[in-house]
Amino acid sequence: MLRYYLYKIGKYLALNLPSKQSYLLAQFFSDLHYFFHFRDRQIVQKNLKRIVGSDQKIAPLTRQMFRNFGRYLVEFFCMDKNVSPAYIDQFITVKNLHYIEKVLAHQKGGIILTAHLGNWELGALTLSELGFPMTVIALPHKEKSVNSFFNEQRESKGGLKIVPTNIAIRNCLKQLKSNQLIAVVGDRDFFQHGEVLPFLEEKALLPKGPAAFSFKTGAPIIPVFFTRAEEENYELSVCRPIYPETVIPDGCEEDKAIKILMKEYIPVIESQIRKYPDQWMMFRDYAWQPG
Repeated sequence: MLRYYLYKIGKYLALNLPSKQSYLLAQFFSDLHYFFHFRDRQIVQKNLKRIVGSDQKIAPLTRQMFRNFGRYLVEFFCMDKNVSPAYIDQFITVKNLHYIEKVLAHQKGGIILTAHLGNWELGALTLSELGFPMTVIALPHKEKSVNSFFNEQRESKGGLKIVPTNIAIRNCLKQLKSNQLIAVVGDRDFFQHGEVLPFLEEKALLPKGPAAFSFKTGAPIIPVFFTRAEEENYELSVCRPIYPETVIPDGCEEDKAIKILMKEYIPVIESQIRKYPDQWMMFRDYAWQPG
């Protein structure tokens, strides 16, 4: 319950303080997290070293990532209040929205694929405000009160429907067959059921759900990323869709087809993480450790 009340206090402060003060307060607590949580700092440093290589860059990038995570929380707490057409016009640069329109014209639904990069939560809500409601697959928090708090934030505008990972398959297949959008992150496997593939110079266990949904339904995969450009300005980038029929050979077996699709979109995720390493909110070692 402590985590729940901390989030509630955080939301209250974020909603009632001027935005600059909210960010400064978030920076203060992020710096405390950075200095006193050795394990998180060590893991982030290890991940960043694999991405950027140079030891000299690791410390400032690590500290900036912790601060970006604090900003992410402020924006998450405020997004039900802030996100509107006027807010999008003022603060968000939207690129290549026509790709989603083209996918929906394909009449097989679409799979929005993203990563724990920038502010993926705000990105989903922005897309729904732009006229693209979706079903979002989300890992439930262990604490029921925290899980309810997060889902209330996500569903506050009515354009997003949250389904937990443990019951997502049937629901998402139904949405795709109705030419709707689903959204899922593709940079971390939570249940040890993914595929081990090269990722950021390592072998990593990555979720195969996006590729499996695409293979079963014919729905294209649309990589979408929501990244910070400046303090309160963002960029929502829709990347070129991956149409399964164009990359999977006829008669291909499911396991092989899934790997083919994953190898199509993994480099897209990698390129975005390399471009914004300090915005990749990964507090777990992504490298595959067998056993």
